[in-house]
Amino acid sequence: FSDVLRRRYRCELTIDMFRSTFGLPCDVALRAIGLEPQQSVMDEIQQGIRRSLHLARLFPGIGELIPTLHATGLTLGLVTSKSRQEFQSSFVPFGLAPYFSLSVCSDDTPRGKPYPDPILYYMAQQDAAPKETVYIGDTAFDCQCAERAGVDFILAAWGGVSPDMASYSPAAKSPAYLQKLLTGRGCCLLDNLEVIRTIPYGYFRSLSPFPAYLHHLPFHEDHRQADLS
Repeated sequence: FSDVLRRRYRCELTIDMFRSTFGLPCDVALRAIGLEPQQSVMDEIQQGIRRSLHLARLFPGIGELIPTLHATGLTLGLVTSKSRQEFQSSFVPFGLAPYFSLSVCSDDTPRGKPYPDPILYYMAQQDAAPKETVYIGDTAFDCQCAERAGVDFILAAWGGVSPDMASYSPAAKSPAYLQKLLTGRGCCLLDNLEVIRTIPYGYFRSLSPFPAYLHHLPFHEDHRQADLS
């Protein structure tokens, strides 16, 4: 993403740009920083994403948490800013998709996060009640999406959160702790980025200065050695 910005728009990705767009669909993110998302640019970004898919990893504990939650009778759903094609390529291979009753991608609704449309779409399709539904996310856009849809929000803090969300409560420091916070819920919606980490280290390394709050993110060593920004 940062390399495409530099080459196609002569624009350097700054920490402020990163903070203000992380978690948004690529076209929305480009518009948010004042750039027009041309189709050829979007194609380049998607090619970069596909090249980095082999670096994707499940967060520790997620592989056990999802089947456990499903076995308790909790209805699981996925609401992501990824396109359907990205979802099929990056999420489905991990084998967790069958545990989710419905996966809502960015191309399923006219507007994505932070608008409430994706969550409202899920609840309409699954006949889910807002008071029994909770959305798990790690960005301010996730939180805004949940609030506007009239559902509760829990911050997923196991992957690292931005400073503007650091004091948010309720927050789950680990997937195991999340299970305790879901007692009495009927429906739990997760974002793709709370299940797998797909962003290459090179993406963050390209930021200047490198944001200190990202140093503790659980990158694998191959993330650190790959320059796929």
